[in-house]
Parts: sequence; structure tokens; C-alpha cells
Amino acid sequence: MLFVVAVGLGPFAGVLALFVHTTGVLAKLFSEAVEAIDPRPVEGVRATGANMLEEILYGVIPQVLPLWISYSLYRFE
Repeated sequence: MLFVVAVGLGPFAGVLALFVHTTGVLAKLFSEAVEAIDPRPVEGVRATGANMLEEILYGVIPQVLPLWISYSLYRFE
């Protein structure tokens, strides 16, 4: 109803509502995927003297990218 009041009755209000819902669900799933990673690869990258960006690129992203892709494809199906 918030979007109907803001932009009026029509398909645009529905698109906005679906966008906000999908964005919220994906954000929750993405954050849970990051919290559930195995810390050992990140510690291994850190042990080589990597900075924070390299820890994320080489320790976190390889673990969460398959989940992020599958969640995104599932939600946009």
C-alpha cells in the first residue's frame, strides 16, 4: 500500500513492491552466506601477508560466489 500511495495505482507500484521484497530477501541470504564461510581459507590468505581487500577477494568471495549466484538465479526465476 505504501507504493500505491506514493506512485498511484498501477503496475509501477507492483514492480516497486516486488523489487523491495526481492532486494531484502537477497540481502538476508547474502549476509547469511558470508557469515557461514569456513574461516580457514581466510586465515591462510592472511598468513601470507595479504591486506583486507586480498582476504576478501581470495578468501571470502570464492566461498560465497556459488551461493550468491544460485540465490540470485533462484530469486529472479
